[in-house]
Amino acid sequence: MILCAQYESVMSIEEQAKLLEPINSARFGQGLPPLEVRLDLSCVAQASANEAYIGKYCDHRRLYERISECQSIIKGEVLACNFLNEWDATIGLLESPPHYNIIMLPNIKYAGVGKAGFDGFWRGWYTFDFD
Repeated sequence: MILCAQYESVMSIEEQAKLLEPINSARFGQGLPPLEVRLDLSCVAQASANEAYIGKYCDHRRLYERISECQSIIKGEVLACNFLNEWDATIGLLESPPHYNIIMLPNIKYAGVGKAGFDGFWRGWYTFDFD
């Protein structure tokens, strides 16, 4: 079993909250409550970002294993791959109808963010997990 501490988000709680601002603004516009950062979700998101970046893929492989490894429960995950920065990734997700639909689920209250990448050629991989 992989311990969650191995996947502690490279982003502070404050950085994750800042990155959720455009998402919370969009949710507010739809009459939905804002999302708050939750550390167990950050664990799953960081594990997802790490694995996707290392494997150079952009999908949700091993999602259920990561959830189990981090002892978490999630209701949705969105992944943005090879983006120049976190703001572009966040806006890209909001402009993508399938990702937008997950971000706007009315029954989610919490989020965690993970990021990986930036090796000089590949840009950043960003994962948001929700509960």
